[in-house]
Amino acid sequence: MLAPAILYKDELHKIMAQTCWFNEKYKYFNRGYESFDEIVDSTEKQHQFVSINKEGKICGLFFYYVDRHTRSVCGINAASFDVDPVVFGLDVKRAIEDIFTKFNFHKMCFGVVVGNPIEPTYDKLCAKMGGRVVGYYRDDAMLMDGSYADIKVYEVMRDEYLASRNKNKHTTSIEVAYANGLTIELPLKDPTYAWNTNNDYEVKNYPEKEKNQ
Repeated sequence: MLAPAILYKDELHKIMAQTCWFNEKYKYFNRGYESFDEIVDSTEKQHQFVSINKEGKICGLFFYYVDRHTRSVCGINAASFDVDPVVFGLDVKRAIEDIFTKFNFHKMCFGVVVGNPIEPTYDKLCAKMGGRVVGYYRDDAMLMDGSYADIKVYEVMRDEYLASRNKNKHTTSIEVAYANGLTIELPLKDPTYAWNTNNDYEVKNYPEKEKNQ
């Protein structure tokens, strides 16, 4: 379930400090410093969400910046806290869909630090949404150890997304990414999933061997 981050402000800051700060696994997310330093109380310039599982635990964070003049979003950030990666993966999918179908933004731009283990997943996600790689910013990120890295920039237009969404509406699996870079394909029709009439989901139990990898 997606919920506004401001409702979990104190808990989220605590989780971020405990999980992400000075943690090698998250070096591509915070790039050596705490980049999520403000939970906003307005949706004018940012949309900030947390992913919540059925036990009420925060599974991850998803936010992006809004340009009201061009009706576009950019600077998308997603961080799984490895509490329930399946729920988080499905919530990210829902949040991206909402960008184009609920809020009707015209364009979505996002980037990834080159070398991040999640980069190949972003490549496939962008292609699946009908988007493209715009290019690279050289030495545009500095990591925890002081080294520089390039940023790869992606772009997806709303009409491209809707066309690809209709084309891929029979997709039977979702790729879930873990903080350590591991990705697994989980079938949406797996009996361990229950879908309600609102097309929402409840993750019951997914294989321990996959959960603990």
